[in-house]
Amino acid sequence: MADEEFVIRREGLARVLVPNPELYRRSDGSYEPAWAPVFYNPAMVSNRDSTILILNAVGTRFRVVADSLAGTGVRGIRIALEVPAVDKVFINDIDPRAHQLIKMNVELNPDAKLRVVATRMDANELHGMLRRIGMRPDYVDVDPYGSPAPFTFTALYTVRIGGIVGFTATDLAPLGGKYPLKSLRRYHSYVMKTDFGKELAIRNLLGFIARTAGIIDRAVEPLLAYQHRHYIRIFVRVYSGAKRSLEMFSRKIGYIEYCPRCGFRRVVQGITTPSGGGRCPICGARTVLLGPLWVSNLADRDVVDKSLSLAEKLEWLSSREELKIILESIKREDAIEVPYFRVSKVASYLKVNMPKVTQVIECLRDMGFSAVRSYMEPDAVRSDADYRSINKCIEELGKRGS
Repeated sequence: MADEEFVIRREGLARVLVPNPELYRRSDGSYEPAWAPVFYNPAMVSNRDSTILILNAVGTRFRVVADSLAGTGVRGIRIALEVPAVDKVFINDIDPRAHQLIKMNVELNPDAKLRVVATRMDANELHGMLRRIGMRPDYVDVDPYGSPAPFTFTALYTVRIGGIVGFTATDLAPLGGKYPLKSLRRYHSYVMKTDFGKELAIRNLLGFIARTAGIIDRAVEPLLAYQHRHYIRIFVRVYSGAKRSLEMFSRKIGYIEYCPRCGFRRVVQGITTPSGGGRCPICGARTVLLGPLWVSNLADRDVVDKSLSLAEKLEWLSSREELKIILESIKREDAIEVPYFRVSKVASYLKVNMPKVTQVIECLRDMGFSAVRSYMEPDAVRSDADYRSINKCIEELGKRGS
């Protein structure tokens, strides 16, 4: 590899060679990581920072870690340097240039060297190999370019019982409903465009992960699932047992009944819900069942609390302030499992001026409901109020402001 192709960057506590961004810029001047010989996206530092937060927050020993699709190897090296409870990290990429760069980056970080094994194989092959030789990982990271679907089964099958798998997805368009048939093909779930597309994408992917776990009589519980910029990040703990898996299918996987006309939505628990919608109780239009999806909580409160505490202490995490905003919002809103609504969309349907989000929250609370702002959209509100009450608040406030 030519010297001018790469530059040294510091991320977290690691020093790594990465593709020179000046060589891979679009006509508008922005860096395009897909054009580089080895994939590295500096905009995903928050994704990697969240890995460091979660692994430290969990507080257990990680005897084996698998960074399955490593690119430059920066995540795996950072885990070796920044998570004290880690013994061995397999940093893997099938691309020969990536593999060579990983080895060079390991040499740049001598404190990580003794804990790192660089491998070159397909991610699914790595997962199978680790299981076969009896080195089942305590943590598996799946961060592909696009969808994690092709690697989901082997990651869940390989990780030890009680272990953690971290998934990243950047194919938000099919997950969030822009391409319903693509979601159906890739994730076996029917979704469509809604005003809560970002949350729908999270619940779609998490539902797919959970149903995949069920194939091998396993269950998952999310430690943290969030959307940020152009990606979704989900950390799940994996449990074993047909009984626990069945309980997950009956209580935590289900559907969202949604009205495309007025935006009414309600959660329907249980995988066995028959297909097809009914009539909207608000406007009378035919509703659609979106799913199957994950319809339970999106985070573990204890892990979120510990991550927030650690974000104050781990000063080298460059994205810690933006992650704190997400974590604090998740802490407030995760007890409410109904998808958020957007004040602007409801006001538009009702043909009234858009009231202030704070006024809508105050109105719903005055009516006895829980209501909090969501981090996912500027005008997103999550509430356990029935949709009729939501409409009433927005309509009255909107008319008052006209």
